[in-house]
Amino acid sequence: MPNIIQKMIYNFSIASPILYVFSIVWYIQEKTLKIPIFCSVFASILLGCLWLSFSYGKENLAPITIRTNNISSRDSWIIGYIISYILPFTSLTINININVACIICFVIVLAIAYVDIATPHPFLLLLNYHFYSIDTENGISKYMLISKRKIRKTQDINMVKRIFEFLLLDTEE
Repeated sequence: MPNIIQKMIYNFSIASPILYVFSIVWYIQEKTLKIPIFCSVFASILLGCLWLSFSYGKENLAPITIRTNNISSRDSWIIGYIISYILPFTSLTINININVACIICFVIVLAIAYVDIATPHPFLLLLNYHFYSIDTENGISKYMLISKRKIRKTQDINMVKRIFEFLLLDTEE
């Protein structure tokens, strides 16, 4: 059960920067504070839950031994996030209905929660974490590993903690 909760918190909190951007766009377009305050508070709650969940995982999850075949960096994925955060600002010039955009983002966030992959988290990148895609010797591929250190070789990874199905945390920070 905790893994399901951690997965939901991790995936939903990925949308928190988008909520902040929508708050700014809503305020610029509508000149009201009710929706921006709600979105900003909700995004802050999501990030707080992420921080609690991540801290809990670092301290309490049992380490497991893995052997990897392949490792590749996924830090460049953040560029896609940055572009998606800027997209709501295009509605200021091309006149997209902000309500429709909010509904689309909400549907996307709900879909992400049920996908069996892990994506890099933009706020963890700001905290100097790095993201790696790893393949293990037992045939499972596309695990995402979160680590504070820069990993160059597959031999550098020995012990990890499993946050949820496809998300691992490096124990050797």
